[in-house]
Amino acid sequence: MKQGNTSKQSTEDLLEILADPRRRFVLSYLSRNESATLYDLSSRLAEIEDVDSAADCPDSLTTQLYHVHLPKLEEAGLITYDPVNHDVEPVDLDDERISGLLRLASEADDVSE
Repeated sequence: MKQGNTSKQSTEDLLEILADPRRRFVLSYLSRNESATLYDLSSRLAEIEDVDSAADCPDSLTTQLYHVHLPKLEEAGLITYDPVNHDVEPVDLDDERISGLLRLASEADDVSE
């Protein structure tokens, strides 16, 4: 796992980033795996979300990850993303604030289901 500088991010910024369940999924997945590809993430996300509508087909998930979620996570210093090879790697997910916020979000998701 690469080391980044997430300490520059305010807690409010991190909460805003983690407000989206797809971004939480990406970070949670990467916290358990050293790396992933864009396609690994989108296909796993499609399985979890039980995608069957045309609006949320796996291609649409891939596009959303590519254009919205991965850039936002990279800008926050939480991942590195190579848009040519589509490789995604975590950065500083062991940071206490990040892991704590992910844990809280996961518990909240479990309660709401």
